[in-house]
Amino acid sequence: MMTQQQLEQQEFDAISYELKHEKDFQALQHPYVEPNYEIDSSPDEFGSLYRVWSGRILLGTFYRKHKQWVSSPYYQNRQYLRLDKSLDKTFRSNELAIRHIIDSYEGC
Repeated sequence: MMTQQQLEQQEFDAISYELKHEKDFQALQHPYVEPNYEIDSSPDEFGSLYRVWSGRILLGTFYRKHKQWVSSPYYQNRQYLRLDKSLDKTFRSNELAIRHIIDSYEGC
């Protein structure tokens, strides 16, 4: 018979295992995204709106429009500037759109 501590350790090991495999899966899905950033999407009336996150901070969004990717960073040099549409740019690939959002946030 297992003790309470053994049961808790077994449950913790199972959760750790699942989290590791989830991170590995995410890395395979988005190999061009650095480990400190995550991407998810939400349905939009025009298709999918993709969001770039750093922890709980939404760094920006991007979406596909007429064979181009529109990238909208919400930060520049780690300062929130969402209302500044001058940061929005279009790119030929989603990788470049993501890179633009991350670089804007990091101040590159």
